[in-house]
Amino acid sequence: MDVLAGRKTGGYIDGSINISGYPKRQETFARISGYCEQNDIHSPHVTIYESLIYSAWLRVPAEVDSNTRKMFIEEVMELVELNPLRNSLI
Repeated sequence: MDVLAGRKTGGYIDGSINISGYPKRQETFARISGYCEQNDIHSPHVTIYESLIYSAWLRVPAEVDSNTRKMFIEEVMELVELNPLRNSLI
């Protein structure tokens, strides 16, 4: 999963990565997928929406303004059907 997510930081990777028979392009794959490692820690005191805001703040480049980040979070929430759970605690 680390290799697919583009998060492999050590070791040796050999070969090619295909998804549905097509070569994986990291910039496209990162936009349409999400990966939460088992060791990611989520506070039980924040909502799903707040957790996504925090994650975006840490992972999205600083050049991306806050309105664009919020639009991206809203799109992700819609795509993975999290809107009904938006204010639920993790």
